[in-house]
Amino acid sequence: MYALLALLLLLSVGALFGGGALVADPSGELLEMPVELLAGSPFRDYLLPGLVLFLLFGVAPLVVTFGLWRSPAWSWSARWHVNLAWLGAVAIGVALIIWILVQMAFLRFFLQPILLVQGIAIIVISLLPAVRRHYSWPPDY
Repeated sequence: MYALLALLLLLSVGALFGGGALVADPSGELLEMPVELLAGSPFRDYLLPGLVLFLLFGVAPLVVTFGLWRSPAWSWSARWHVNLAWLGAVAIGVALIIWILVQMAFLRFFLQPILLVQGIAIIVISLLPAVRRHYSWPPDY
């Protein structure tokens, strides 16, 4: 369970930094990423990718990490018989894999294979029987 929290926090910190830098400077110069790298993609600058990075992979994993750490009994969780934070972790893993695969179609960065493995690891760890039991709904106390 701690490995899942660590992977989500690591993803969040990197995405908050990178996404924040791209939103602050959509030209990419702040991160030394020339806008020419976006040639062939649907983007003219890094603003929209930066926003997605910041919100989907920065803020969302932070919220999910808090939910997993605190394991709050949200009324929505009870209605659907699932821990929404656990489901959020799986969704973030899937979204990260899709994000990186799409990115790889347009760009090449050294972090892409690492992030691809991180997305897979988030999903695999989330689906481990011990982790599923820990975050089951209703709780197995």
